[in-house]
This record gives sequence, C-alpha cells and structure tokens, in this order.
Amino acid sequence: MDIVKGLVQERSVVIFSKTNCPVSHTMIQLISGFGANPTVYELDQLPNGRDIEKVLHTMGCQPSVPSIFIGGNLVGGPNDVLSLQVQGRLAQMLMDAGAIWLWNGNYYCQTESKCNNVPDTGVKLGFSLISIMFPII
Repeated sequence: MDIVKGLVQERSVVIFSKTNCPVSHTMIQLISGFGANPTVYELDQLPNGRDIEKVLHTMGCQPSVPSIFIGGNLVGGPNDVLSLQVQGRLAQMLMDAGAIWLWNGNYYCQTESKCNNVPDTGVKLGFSLISIMFPII
C-alpha cells in the first residue's frame, strides 16, 4: 500500500489508468472538465504497473482501473465518481482537495484571479457517460 500512498500523497487528484481503457479516458475527461489537472498513471506504461495494480485490488478496486483518488483518499471507480457527479458532490470534493478553486456549473477558477468559461459538465454529462457504459438494448 505504501507504493500507492506515495503516488497519491500531495496530489489533489490521481487517476490510475491504462492506455487502452476507454472508461479511464472518460473519467480523465470528466475530472478535467471541471478545470482540474489530474495526475494520471498509466499502469501499462510503468515498470511497476503490475505491482500497483495488485495493491489497488487489495484496496478494493475491482477492476483496478480506473481508480480515482481525490485529496489523497480513494473515491473508487467510475460508478463511484459518476454517483458523486449525479448527486452534485463531485465539484465540492474537487474544491475541498484544492484541485479547483470555484465551481458554479459554468466557470472554474484555478487561481483567485484567473477564471475560464468551460462547458457545463453537469448531470447531463453524467447520464450520457452512464448510457455509454451501459447502453440500453
């Protein structure tokens, strides 16, 4: 567990991913859509990626990617993150972790003096992500 703790410590958002995982890419885009700059570890590109993956499994990450940490704490996988998004709690978690300064649904501020207009990544995006992951037959 120390290897994962060392990687997530002192970083506001960390995503463990694999380069060929579309769900990981979707989670990275969702978090980035708030204006956060997540640290992404591509496990299939790291020499100790398999060891990290085993640790993530022991921490309860099933499957191991994507695994999302916010504020040094394990949030979980994509279902957990989408749940937080649908509940309207994800933005607050990102603010609490210092990943973003301010969020009102349309603007984010990474510093007190620099705000940018970004696309709305509200509940509608969360539902579209769910429908992509679990298409209706």
